[in-house]
Amino acid sequence: MSNGKFASSGIVVGHTRSSNREQRLQHMKGARVTMGFNVPRSGEGAVGDITIRTITNKGFRAFVKTNSGWIDLNSMVAPDIIEWRDMVLATNITHDSDGLTPQYTRDTNGFVHLRGLIDIAGGDLTIDITTLPPGYRPSKDVYVSGVHANGSGGNCIYKIDTDGVINSLGGANANKTSLHGVSFFAWQDTSRKGGGGGGHQPDPGSGGGALP
Repeated sequence: MSNGKFASSGIVVGHTRSSNREQRLQHMKGARVTMGFNVPRSGEGAVGDITIRTITNKGFRAFVKTNSGWIDLNSMVAPDIIEWRDMVLATNITHDSDGLTPQYTRDTNGFVHLRGLIDIAGGDLTIDITTLPPGYRPSKDVYVSGVHANGSGGNCIYKIDTDGVINSLGGANANKTSLHGVSFFAWQDTSRKGGGGGGHQPDPGSGGGALP
């Protein structure tokens, strides 16, 4: 590499220039947009450059040069991607392997969704299941209906309190208890609950429709 140019083969398909003002603001537009093969080497290019590479078994991938090196743009995660987190289950609660791992998430609108299948040991239908962390808790106690899928089946009630404790209030059978369809609005006031973002918002209650 010399003068910020690519040492490897590549076809220049365009370029941009930064104005003096943009340079003072450290807006790095770079000088080259190239196409080539394989992952770019660390010594190639200058900060702000973009390259589109053909990589065996992966097709086209885009990279941008930063002060820390080349960043694979294809690996970046969008902020609205749903991230499911595994529950830390309470004593006598286990994951039923016939269903999904018990997990929770919060969507971009502030609603918490649950999913998974659990077994409750000893047939104790009124028992704590897990405790959700701050940022995933309602502003008031929430009651949501659930389903026991084993045997003859039957309904149960989940209580989610303001401390994040999810409690099963009973039902027809303790095995294969489903968490699917449980959702509620999460309190977002960090000054009172320690959750992420925003001030007080009214709690519209609970409802079904957990994400798949």
